Amino acid sequence: MNLEARFNTAWYGTSLWTRWLMPIAFIYWIIIRLRVLVYRLKLLPTTEVGIPVVVIGNINVGGTGKTPVVIATAKYLQNQGYQVGILSRGYQASITDFPNLVHSDFKASIYGDEPCLIAQNLNAPVVIDPNRSRGAQLLKTMGCQVIVCDDGLQHYALGRDVEIVVVDGQRGFGNQWLLPVGPLRESLSRLKQVDAILINGNGFEHPKAQCFDLVADALKSFGGQSQPLSWLNNKRVYAIAGIGNPQRFFGSLRDMGAQVMELHFPDHHLYQKSDIPQDGLPIIMTEKDAVKIRELEVTDCYYVPVVANLPQQFYKNLSQKLLLGSSSKAEIIS
Repeated sequence: MNLEARFNTAWYGTSLWTRWLMPIAFIYWIIIRLRVLVYRLKLLPTTEVGIPVVVIGNINVGGTGKTPVVIATAKYLQNQGYQVGILSRGYQASITDFPNLVHSDFKASIYGDEPCLIAQNLNAPVVIDPNRSRGAQLLKTMGCQVIVCDDGLQHYALGRDVEIVVVDGQRGFGNQWLLPVGPLRESLSRLKQVDAILINGNGFEHPKAQCFDLVADALKSFGGQSQPLSWLNNKRVYAIAGIGNPQRFFGSLRDMGAQVMELHFPDHHLYQKSDIPQDGLPIIMTEKDAVKIRELEVTDCYYVPVVANLPQQFYKNLSQKLLLGSSSKAEIIS
């Protein structure tokens, strides 16, 4: 078992070995509190871009279904007539010149997997920059009227009008401890300050939250052909996942009737051709993995695009919040 798997077992399971790391978690808590205080006292500047900024993130490490929520939210805002820009840190991007606009070649090895996945699904500029304030300024100069920030909930240097937290309904917040004892980047009290909490699936409840589902309707090959999900029934396949919660993906394929041989890799894994079996069996993966693996020129590969089916009440209250402006503290809850 690799180190990431050991931590996940401790954070979301019954293992208790991370309790030995409590002194580090206490130091981490002090750093968080001091950092928040420094921005609250304006000892460090917070950049207000001058157009609405919607931050979609999480307070725990690991996958929650955030990227499909970013795409769905951006598409909704476009349908409301806004010129939308997407801002991402560009985790694991190989470029060093920032801010940088994701170009139409969509190469994950250059821009990172999540920015490419978003750019492929949206007709909107996607800018990557670890300095999100600088990246946001570029999007404004490009004529964007609203910025949707992929992650960055803890990036307090960028002012924001709306904060949305996405939670994995199966795993919740695990043992609810701060890093490294648990998976939390910030304490659960942070949820009181955000505008909306979206729960991906069932299994976890919060009085401020609304639930949503990730919906898939077909398999797509790298060549562009589609297969119905029923094609998986009783079919023996490899399933590849380098995401925060691979068991959710593997379980969904089994629910579709597939006989799954699991191949799980660390989140944001940089795939090599040797990682991909080529023995004639179909290979099924997430769309996030596909943006990286398609560069390897392998065959028999299919991915499962998903769409976040967000509540209409969420969209309604998001629109209201943007119309009222940042002076309103109304929560985006039903």
